Amino acid sequence: TNRAKSKSGLGYTREWEKGLHFERYRFSVPTNRDGTNISYPNSKPKPGRDYLVTGRENLTADDFVSKIVDDPAFDGTASVFVHGYNNSFEEALYRTAQMTADVDAARPPVLFAWPSAGSVMGYVADRDASLYSRSELTSVLEALGESVKIKRITLVAHSMGGFLSMESVRQLRLNGRAGTLGKLQIILASPDIDVDVFRSQITDIGDLSTPITLLVSKSDRALTGSSLLA
Repeated sequence: TNRAKSKSGLGYTREWEKGLHFERYRFSVPTNRDGTNISYPNSKPKPGRDYLVTGRENLTADDFVSKIVDDPAFDGTASVFVHGYNNSFEEALYRTAQMTADVDAARPPVLFAWPSAGSVMGYVADRDASLYSRSELTSVLEALGESVKIKRITLVAHSMGGFLSMESVRQLRLNGRAGTLGKLQIILASPDIDVDVFRSQITDIGDLSTPITLLVSKSDRALTGSSLLA
């Protein structure tokens, strides 16, 4: 994450920070999950009923990649999730755990948590924060791409995270990172990107070995609101 740490040092705020923090989390997830709903822990959390953080450790940038490739469940693929607009750090963290459990992905997922304001009224601030975060996400993708043990990088981006991700992929091309681009599999879920901007990004990125996957719905009210704002 390129969010600033909270005063307690236990969490991350909506404030922007230059550079990255790396951490590893372990989770307990409910055995009987209610669809995609997340049951956040209360004053009396219970494993098997709630999503719980059961372990946490600080990492260096070098540790970050080694922890992925040395994991017993690692199968050559690194999966990166980039959250969307109006997400706190905690919401993005628990959503990553929920998606990983629901798709039965044993390999350790990577969350890139950019400094969203976590507010419905923070749309413009979030757009600026996503642009601010381009270089940091690019550096994460470059680090993964440089590992010979990582054969594929699945980049899953939601909402405004799709805009951020496409900007970072564009930056990879401008940086001449053909090797990393060759490993990328990009999935954009409800991407909040202007159509003409998307065309411009695609033009700069050029051909990719794996076509981009788009997950969209005509009844998506959030994207309708984004269109009205734009």
